[in-house]
Amino acid sequence: MSGRIGEELQLLAVSVYAGLVFALCYDVIRIFRRVFPASMIRSIIEDVLFWTAAAVYLFQLFLRYNYGSPRYYGIGATALTMLLYERLVGRKVVGPLSDWLRRFFRMMLKPLKKIRNGFKLIYKKLFRKNRKILRNKRKEYIDDVRRPVKKRIFRKFRKQKEKSTASKQREKSAASKQEKGYADQKA
Repeated sequence: MSGRIGEELQLLAVSVYAGLVFALCYDVIRIFRRVFPASMIRSIIEDVLFWTAAAVYLFQLFLRYNYGSPRYYGIGATALTMLLYERLVGRKVVGPLSDWLRRFFRMMLKPLKKIRNGFKLIYKKLFRKNRKILRNKRKEYIDDVRRPVKKRIFRKFRKQKEKSTASKQREKSAASKQEKGYADQKA
């Protein structure tokens, strides 16, 4: 067997190996998508990144084993290997493995959910009164801001006037009490 045919067979074997690696990696992505549901955008981004990495890896193989010129039988061998793996092994492995992983993660997250619910309960009990106070203060502030400026100023002066009126009334009542006490002492 000549050296050139040996290189071609080596390229074919490496292409089959690359097809297996690509199929296994894509199965990992498929399992990940089933365990953690993906949006359409995330799926597209994952696919673009995967196929870009696969193309770069395949190009490096062709560069190493065939001086950079792609051979159709190498690309075909990679694609055919991926297709055969998907039909024979991938379909039987991805579903049960993703179901098992989904159940495993649910089981592992149950204690964390209970702990989270406990913290939520404690938080609600401790801060319920503070939330009401803050909500009332926020409402007062919003009402204050919505009023025209003149009304706010008037309200401020009215409060000051009420305070001064209340203090004057207290002084009068204290003075009247003293006068009564003085009148009682004379009698």
